[in-house]
Amino acid sequence: MNARARAPGKAEAMARAAHATHVEPLSGDPYVYHLERVAALVESDDEKATAWLHDIIEDTPTTAADLRAAGIAEAIITAVELLTRTGSEPYAAYIGRIKASGNALALAVKRADLKDHLRPKPVPLPDRMLRKYEPALTELS
Repeated sequence: MNARARAPGKAEAMARAAHATHVEPLSGDPYVYHLERVAALVESDDEKATAWLHDIIEDTPTTAADLRAAGIAEAIITAVELLTRTGSEPYAAYIGRIKASGNALALAVKRADLKDHLRPKPVPLPDRMLRKYEPALTELS
């Protein structure tokens, strides 16, 4: 098996370790459940690896250099960097940046991320989040 075929497994292991203590804010479930669901919504190995890693730079001390050192493919790292929102970046600008990039990996994973956020669940999203996520999914679809 080559390194490319192992990419989702390597990405999953990194994400599980990096997010091990994180919980989903509304439900209190382990955060990795969200990553599992996003990865299940995409098709290719590169999309799955990107899905596992989509929040790792934003929400953990992990850097793009760490991903490179772990042997993650540059295309996946580029997509993860596009999916990383800085605290000062307005959400609409963030979505616009992803759309303008035309990056197929980032677009596929962000759509899956938004679909997961908008899925029916026992704890409904606050209106402010619905007003953010629904238009973003429309813009990226």
